[in-house]
Amino acid sequence: RLLRGRNPFAVRRVLVARRCRLGDLVVFQPTLAALRKRYPNAEIVFGVTPGIDVGAVLGPAAAAADRVRVLDALARPGKLARIRGVLGLWAEGYDLLVTGSGFLLPREALLCGAPARAGLDDSHPLQRLLSWTVPLDPTRHESDNNLAVVEALGGERPAGADRVPSLTFDRDAAERTA
Repeated sequence: RLLRGRNPFAVRRVLVARRCRLGDLVVFQPTLAALRKRYPNAEIVFGVTPGIDVGAVLGPAAAAADRVRVLDALARPGKLARIRGVLGLWAEGYDLLVTGSGFLLPREALLCGAPARAGLDDSHPLQRLLSWTVPLDPTRHESDNNLAVVEALGGERPAGADRVPSLTFDRDAAERTA
């Protein structure tokens, strides 16, 4: 089971592994919304690197994810803490892993045990472990590349304003995170 992953009958829990820099989060907004539309009944967990308040940055767009989880299992001090972190991630029972451009958080993400894994192919060696890859097109906007992953999963590509990333500035939230 550890090597094969889980055998889900339906996608109930999705881990979206992303780097947590401002630009990365902003361009990923339409992808989160498209994933929510594709898997309306699934729990979508936004797995991010430590160090930023995702809710403060994305504001209402963060609502497409059910919760935010810091992926830091392998960065924890001490071997026992790392093992506990990995086992905790595995125990959450993800059915699908989705990554964006530049295979981000690869080790932590792969340790979630999801049997279905999708992402962009930018020739990173760990991408051979993905179930679906979409070629990274350097001529397209990063947001469009990310949306292509959702299309590969059977989702619809948003049209018009729904596919354009946006950023709403919340002064109170920004002051809380400063």
